[in-house]
Amino acid sequence: MKLFVTLKFAVCTMICSFSFQLLTYAQEESFISKVWVEGSAGSAGKDGAFTKFGVQTVFKDKWIGSISYYYASMNLKGTPADYKPSEELFLIFPASSGTPRQRLNVTNFMVGRFFKYDESVFFSGSAGLSIVKGDKATFTPQPVITTTDWLGYSSTSNYKVNTVHRTVAGGVIEADMLWAFCPFAAIGPGVYANINSIQSHVGFEWKIVLGWMHKGRD
Repeated sequence: MKLFVTLKFAVCTMICSFSFQLLTYAQEESFISKVWVEGSAGSAGKDGAFTKFGVQTVFKDKWIGSISYYYASMNLKGTPADYKPSEELFLIFPASSGTPRQRLNVTNFMVGRFFKYDESVFFSGSAGLSIVKGDKATFTPQPVITTTDWLGYSSTSNYKVNTVHRTVAGGVIEADMLWAFCPFAAIGPGVYANINSIQSHVGFEWKIVLGWMHKGRD
């Protein structure tokens, strides 16, 4: 767990450092049109959610380069339809382990194209490499064991879940729209898909970006 926290901190620090250097460089070099940091949140599959942080650069020739990190949580792939979680009742307080969750840590490196609709509305599409960390799971049926005493009861799940942590390479595609409501900030919706051997997913996001929008001067 400490290793994961350290890795997350290192990735976010790297993105922040890269963003600062890029913002400084953008002010000195004419071939960079826009550069910003972005934060977003949205859905991951039909039962999950994610949060993302990244930096994106738009060059004068309308090409895009970006790096981002996101954390996604969703129901674990391959969960049997008849899966029953473990349950517990202590006095009058019930508790359940719930459906097993997949927790993905994803770093994306993407390139794409930028399209300007007017002075304040932009569209973009990009694709690239995704480094995905998560769990591969197997479900083994087991008998349900129930224990009862004067304080309450507890029962085990009808499946044993075995997980192996994996790091794999995958692919990511993304499309979004941004409305620049001022020279240094914009908001907008987007869609994405991440294809990998651990757990592929698609989703919708709302993002806010802050940085050098260079509004109206491409």
